[in-house]
Amino acid sequence: MSTISASTASNTAFKVTSDTTGTLVFQTGAVPTTAISIDASQVVSIGNIAVTGATTFAAGSAAAPSITTTGDTNTGIFFPAADTIAFTEGGVEAARIDSSGNLGIGTSSWPSGQRLRVAGGDVGLEGQFLYLVNANADIQMGAAQNAKITNTDSTNTLAIARTGASSIITFSTAGSERARITSGGFVGIGTTSPAIKLQVSDVDQATARIGVNNANGQNYQFVAGNPGASNTGFAIFDATASATRVYLDSSGNLGIGTTSPGALLHTYTATQESVRFARNSTASSAYVTFYANNSSSAQVQYAGILGDVASSTAGSHSGNLLFYTTGSGTSAERVRIDSSGNVGIGTSSPLGKLHAKGTAVADVVYRLEAVNNSYSSKLLISSTSSGDGGIRYGDSGGNLLDIFSYGDMRFFVGTANISGAVGNERARITSAGKMLVGTTSTSGTLTVDGVDAVSTGSVSTYAITCGNDAADALAFGSDASFAYVQSFGSRPLILNMQGNEIRVGSTTDQGAYNLQVNGTGVWGAGAYVNGSDARLKDNIQSLDSGLDVVKAMRPVTFQYKPEYNKDQSVQPGFIAQELQEAMAGKAYLDGVVHSGPEHLNVAYQNIIPILVKAIQELEAKFAALESK
Repeated sequence: MSTISASTASNTAFKVTSDTTGTLVFQTGAVPTTAISIDASQVVSIGNIAVTGATTFAAGSAAAPSITTTGDTNTGIFFPAADTIAFTEGGVEAARIDSSGNLGIGTSSWPSGQRLRVAGGDVGLEGQFLYLVNANADIQMGAAQNAKITNTDSTNTLAIARTGASSIITFSTAGSERARITSGGFVGIGTTSPAIKLQVSDVDQATARIGVNNANGQNYQFVAGNPGASNTGFAIFDATASATRVYLDSSGNLGIGTTSPGALLHTYTATQESVRFARNSTASSAYVTFYANNSSSAQVQYAGILGDVASSTAGSHSGNLLFYTTGSGTSAERVRIDSSGNVGIGTSSPLGKLHAKGTAVADVVYRLEAVNNSYSSKLLISSTSSGDGGIRYGDSGGNLLDIFSYGDMRFFVGTANISGAVGNERARITSAGKMLVGTTSTSGTLTVDGVDAVSTGSVSTYAITCGNDAADALAFGSDASFAYVQSFGSRPLILNMQGNEIRVGSTTDQGAYNLQVNGTGVWGAGAYVNGSDARLKDNIQSLDSGLDVVKAMRPVTFQYKPEYNKDQSVQPGFIAQELQEAMAGKAYLDGVVHSGPEHLNVAYQNIIPILVKAIQELEAKFAALESK
């Protein structure tokens, strides 16, 4: 062994040794440490290398890389082409970075544009993310790259694609396929052969379901079958409330709120409206129409219902409900319920709760018909639960028209309107069978109260009239105090029911006389009799004198003024004022001379006792003279 060294006083600075194997060793340091060794095969081993500037290696190959390690010379780095770095393991290329910076693992060539190409094995990522930062990045799969995942930043699109006429994309969990997209674009969940755009199948359950839910906890399911009941039909199931909201049974009947629909559309609710029809308009509301085939098999409208907007003012909106039918091919309104609740038949402006109007003179506006001739047709009018009123026509007893009332039956005429006015009551039949005309209270079976119309000279307004000619007609009437018999312009007979008086030929009450006669006097075939029983009288006193009163009385003859008495014959009598003077101071003065409302009156029959007393006094004087 040959050695060359260079030393300082205390250390060996450099040492070169050549041993018997032909290896040249370069050592440095106080304790010599091998820095470089070159063996007989010209393999250079360097300890810690610090290179300043460029270091050049041979290109090498996969079998003999130019950069390798001791003992494994077929594993390392080599340079297969310009601007290309390759990595070899066991003499076989494992990976390379080409001149474009693209990385290939397990392959030495790949299509242009692929930044990473892995061949012959799987790719495992232990990190959380795989970043593809290109604006239009693809992950391509398959020998022909006919399966890929593509991102397009410009349209914010992530696409999963599989090209080819029979391409299928499947999704699996736990080793089993759960969904697929066929080459026809059909999506199958739970089925490998979807026949529609989306088909969900669950062979392990009686009902297949699709669920949707939101952040508020609402969970709805679309169910093939009736949840919890059968595997037929289709349902929309509220999983939050565990209730079926919509159900379409196997017969095509649709139930909303019920799972047993009995018609094509069957709604049920216990707490809210069953159906709502809405329209985005303030002109009119929703319109429901009823169609059927005509003789030409064309669908035509036969009837309809319209919710009409009467007023769209917010907070005070109102509406009408209109019913249409089709006649002679034309649809027209037949019935209306307006915003006040009035029903119009044949009219669009009903003025009452029920207003029917014909369109022709011959129209029958109302018709009531019994089931057969053994029963009567009735129109009942009721306001309370205690009884009804109405009109009945026909029964088993014959063709009779009956008007009946649970209580009194009243008749009104005059101004009547939709505001509730019914005019004035003119007549009434009470529940006791009493008839009242012009009054609301009764004192007998027939009570008539007329209207006083002397100032107009009309007899047509009195309670009871006889005759059509105004000059000859006789009327029976009453006012606030009296009943009377009226002829044109006068009242020949007045009955004062309150004062128990009868007035003949006078409208003026002359005082407390039961019979007051004005005109030509009173005629009678019999005597006029006064009650004179002692049992009828009190304070009976004998007249003290009579002759002095008779001597003061002045008998006269006279004629009544024509406006007072039609009898213009000359009559004997007295003047009432003179009788007052003759009987002044006498207790019976007011019994002879009566003060009426317009003039004085004389009770001539009451003068007879005075005359009798005067005769008795004269007879006494005659007897006295005869005795002398």
